[in-house]
Amino acid sequence: MGSVAHIGASMFQSQTGTQMTHVPFKELPQLYTAVATGEVDWAFGTAATVAQLYQAKKVKLLALAAPSRLAQYDSIPTVAEAGGPAGFELKTWVAMFAPKGTPQAVVDRINQAVAQAVVEPDVRKQFDTFGFEAWPASASDLAQAMQGDTLRFDSVVKQAAISLD
Repeated sequence: MGSVAHIGASMFQSQTGTQMTHVPFKELPQLYTAVATGEVDWAFGTAATVAQLYQAKKVKLLALAAPSRLAQYDSIPTVAEAGGPAGFELKTWVAMFAPKGTPQAVVDRINQAVAQAVVEPDVRKQFDTFGFEAWPASASDLAQAMQGDTLRFDSVVKQAAISLD
């Protein structure tokens, strides 16, 4: 409940005017296994979470919920290219957080080191294996992304009556 897959499916349903039934799973790997066995028709997933099932030809990737194709999945169309809503995007990001009150100089130093690390060729190559793109963002860029996602997903969560209880 409330996962990126759940919210993404609700967004897709809203933007396409389709009706679907949300089937909650305790853990996302269980969901993708259910897709592989035909128990569930489809689900949103990340390249990292479905890569093994895809490589084993147990699931078929229908479309990428991204503005453009991923290099390692260049034969998979975007949602828009597959006939879905134009501009449909469902992205996730990973960030590092520090406890409230951490001195700004420490935050800046950690941020600078991480930003340098994620653009190193060997790190980028590893990211490519699971469909991640390096995002060497500042703390203020992260705050803006968080605020933007909160605003973007707020109406979806309310319209779909998604609750974590």
